[in-house]
Amino acid sequence: YGHCGVGSAIVAEVARKLEAAGRVPQAIYIGGMFPFARPRGPYAALRNRLETLKSNRHYADWLTSMGVHTDELEPQLADRIISNMRADSRASEEYFTTLLDRRVDKLSAPIISVVGSKDPVTDYYAERYTEWQFLTDTVGLVVLDEAGHFFLKYRADELAEIVTTVHPAVRAGEDRKSTR
Repeated sequence: YGHCGVGSAIVAEVARKLEAAGRVPQAIYIGGMFPFARPRGPYAALRNRLETLKSNRHYADWLTSMGVHTDELEPQLADRIISNMRADSRASEEYFTTLLDRRVDKLSAPIISVVGSKDPVTDYYAERYTEWQFLTDTVGLVVLDEAGHFFLKYRADELAEIVTTVHPAVRAGEDRKSTR
């Protein structure tokens, strides 16, 4: 299981390395994220440069809108956490961009997207979970009803049940959706 940008990139790469070593995982669970790539070209380069110029305050405000209150932390700690989050996001974007550019071999293991129905990061999840088909042929979707982005923290028991139970897509070898 990997959550959000950096978690999804790590779990995807671990699965790729396991399969390369001959050990195919039963399933890969990715929460709160869909694959994303950094656009290429001069306009995209300008957009990416402008993104780096945004202050950490901008991201602190975004986190507050997601339910994380960084103003409860010491300012230096909050700044460090946000800087790390930004660096991890850039690294994840670059990882998925590289996979898409290289058109890597697909995984044998299915990818199951786990999303919260109220998570703005995974808007349009009913269609977007299929974006994982660039990396595998079998995808599934589990929707946690009324959950936001941080269901990992607030709905841990349900998440544990999801990742330790065989998803219908894994059993059937085809796309499946479910809501909890």
